[in-house]
Amino acid sequence: MNVRCILITGVVMVVSSYLLFSCMSSNTNPSQNNLTNHIIVVGQYDNGSNLDWWIKKYDNNGIEDTANWNIIADSGNNGDDIAYDVAIDRNNYVYVVGTMYNGNDTDWWIKKYGPDGLEDTVNWNKTFGGNDDDTAYGAAVDENENVYVVGNKFNGNDLDWWIKKFDKNGLEDTTNWDLTMSGMSEGDDTAYDVVVNSNSNIIVIGGRYNGSYFEWAIVKFGSNGNITWLKTFGGKDADEKATKVAVNASDDIYVAGNTSDGNTVYLALRKWNTGGVMDQSWNSVFNRESNIDYEDFCVAVDKNNEIYSATSKYVANDFDLWRKKFTPEGTEYLANWNKTVDSNMGDDVPSHIASDYISNIFMVGYILFDNQADWWIKKYSSSGLEDTVNWNKMVDGNGGNDRAYSVCAFR
Repeated sequence: MNVRCILITGVVMVVSSYLLFSCMSSNTNPSQNNLTNHIIVVGQYDNGSNLDWWIKKYDNNGIEDTANWNIIADSGNNGDDIAYDVAIDRNNYVYVVGTMYNGNDTDWWIKKYGPDGLEDTVNWNKTFGGNDDDTAYGAAVDENENVYVVGNKFNGNDLDWWIKKFDKNGLEDTTNWDLTMSGMSEGDDTAYDVVVNSNSNIIVIGGRYNGSYFEWAIVKFGSNGNITWLKTFGGKDADEKATKVAVNASDDIYVAGNTSDGNTVYLALRKWNTGGVMDQSWNSVFNRESNIDYEDFCVAVDKNNEIYSATSKYVANDFDLWRKKFTPEGTEYLANWNKTVDSNMGDDVPSHIASDYISNIFMVGYILFDNQADWWIKKYSSSGLEDTVNWNKMVDGNGGNDRAYSVCAFR
């Protein structure tokens, strides 16, 4: 095992090489095809005994493609399989990542589908794991159709970040990538999300244990797998984690996560430039009015470099969806976007936000009620107008625990 110990801004991280944006491949113009601005949504389906992957496709009018998609993937091992993220390349091939139960514990599971929903089982359908639970949480694709997957790996004592790179044919780069990263002390470190900027640099975010609490960690890699810079934030008085990341056309980095005073969990939004300097004008914290943490902190950037965020906020007797929008300079649109949305059924929890190429905003998540959950899918214009005629969907599989975790738009 080749081990590199790197000191950046006073922080040590161990990087090990083992036998090793947003969801679309880049911020470029869409190809002209009948898939433009269609979306893929992934998550979990409760089959009555355990959980399976659930993958759905909708056109821009909200009509579901049930002929080619509506895919349920079951490992067949009588355990929970969960799809956590989806990414789409420039040729509209779809990559889905998550977990599968192997009969004893969970492994990474990575699949590739064509635009028509046909799975590539020859080069993909990959699993990775060890002797305990390992989870793939995030995926991104660059302009050369390289695929980056991030999550965690059990090292025998606790969890480390795990980052892998593949080409479009499923060939893994074990020379420069297959990286594991751990923090200063023993504790569970997890990479939750990844994005690729316009220069094919890779930004990975997540949480790491600093010896007392969990803190944000933001790492920028070159395309060769070398660390350009690493930043940490928070974790001084309570557990804090970065959960979602997005970049704009100038390669500025926006990160959403939680911060806490020990009593209340807040939504936090932070901005770093491509050189790793934090923009102090984006020191934004929003009170969710609760210490319950669904880890539902989302961020996305549209083609106009405007920023969208969502979390859940405790209002009256349950949690409501709380959506926000900001200018590139950090000024919040209070009139049309600073709103809570209540299903009047239970806790409304967002999981992911994505923008299509005409700046429509899609939000997905789930509604928790009566010991079960249903998917929900919403669509908004950039001005904040919700399409309640064609969208505002609730999806119930089998009356159990169904949750949508990620959404991505075709180009």
